[in-house]
Amino acid sequence: MNTTYQTLIVKFSEPIPALDGIFDDTGAWGTDTLKGWIDDYESTRFTATDSHTAVITSESTIWNV
Repeated sequence: MNTTYQTLIVKFSEPIPALDGIFDDTGAWGTDTLKGWIDDYESTRFTATDSHTAVITSESTIWNV
């Protein structure tokens, strides 16, 4: 079985911890962080590499780039 991964490198204009503030309603979002929201997608992982940059890797297609 071959597994194909897609990788997206994202540079945010705001620090990632500031973006976590979007998720202030945990009941509505199901999480309290951007990482938690993205990691909830099956086979998808969010890895911050610095305060403004993250690598998102997924086995499934979750974006059209």
